[in-house]
Amino acid sequence: MVVSIRRWFARLKFFIWLILLTYAVYYGYHALTQWMEPLKYRELDGGAVKVFEYHESGMMTEETWIERLRLFYWVGE
Repeated sequence: MVVSIRRWFARLKFFIWLILLTYAVYYGYHALTQWMEPLKYRELDGGAVKVFEYHESGMMTEETWIERLRLFYWVGE
């Protein structure tokens, strides 16, 4: 029986790359879901519900727009 070192090295290299890429994709998806998960807010006082706030200029900032997009992707609203 002939054992080829090159063939075994190629298989070992393949499995190492498979494990590394699987690890990277898994934690990439984990980081993405953590980013998209909405923040936990405290209960508001009174009967009013705060949806979003305008700044002094009357325009929404880029950060608020991104946060609302994340909320849309998370809950669909």
